[in-house]
Amino acid sequence: MQLKVRNNSIILWLAVLLISSCSSKDLDTHYYLLNNEWKLKLGDSLQWVKSNYNDRKWRKFDLSNLSRNDTFKTYDGYAWYRIKFFIPSSLKKEAYSKDYFKIFLGPIDDCDQVYLNGTIIGENTTTVDSNYKPDSNFKKAPSLWNIDRNYILSAKDKRILWDKDNTLCIRVFDQYGGGGLSSNMPKIGMCGLEDYVFFDSKKFYKEGKDGFLKREITIKSTLKTTLNGNLSITACNKETKQSVYKSSISVNLKPGESTTIPIILPINTDPTEVTFKLKDNTSNFIVNQTEIIPYVLADVKFKNTN
Repeated sequence: MQLKVRNNSIILWLAVLLISSCSSKDLDTHYYLLNNEWKLKLGDSLQWVKSNYNDRKWRKFDLSNLSRNDTFKTYDGYAWYRIKFFIPSSLKKEAYSKDYFKIFLGPIDDCDQVYLNGTIIGENTTTVDSNYKPDSNFKKAPSLWNIDRNYILSAKDKRILWDKDNTLCIRVFDQYGGGGLSSNMPKIGMCGLEDYVFFDSKKFYKEGKDGFLKREITIKSTLKTTLNGNLSITACNKETKQSVYKSSISVNLKPGESTTIPIILPINTDPTEVTFKLKDNTSNFIVNQTEIIPYVLADVKFKNTN
């Protein structure tokens, strides 16, 4: 972090890095990580989508070692990923939403078609129904390489085999450069509060009065019922762990509503960690978002005390 001093008015520049957004109540009760037992094969054949296809000769793919994966460094074209996993109905018992099941795969570079138990469920970020015919031109979709794939199905969808083994197949097309799965934490589970309540914190902080930074954060609810909750905002010096800001605000949002809340933080020459925590008072589920203000570049005008 830098603090730059000159004899003119304050000019602030800072970058805000989004770190995480997740439900914090017993993540393991409604999410399972799919980070083991993946298999990979270069090439293309729709026969590979079948649940009973013999993939014993396919290469094992370690998602925990993505940083050293060089599969797509010298290869452009089709590739398939396969994984088998058990989906327990107990996922629904402790989940915020018992109605919707989510397969989160993170970004896929560049284009994808996703099949569950032999039937397509998603294509290039869009969940599709069981009657959808896979688009043979899916590989022509532009600029999707860094977009998360969240495929959400009704818990009653017949493509899901509850309390049985399921087969997930991902057909990928890489156009150039790196490719394929780029997340080391694909997961399955029921939708959580974070799938219905969103923080929009894209605005930058601006110069405030008396050495403060000012910004707004917008909260939007897509719940079908009214959200009655409490938002706590805390900020601490990441180096010293000392608290520099704390506030608590009641949030009441009807379906589809949003609210904008101002934030005022003291200027700090060390990185500052800001946490937004929204608790739904009905279910006691929580959605978190944490961000780091890495540094501030400021021009400060000092008053003449002579």
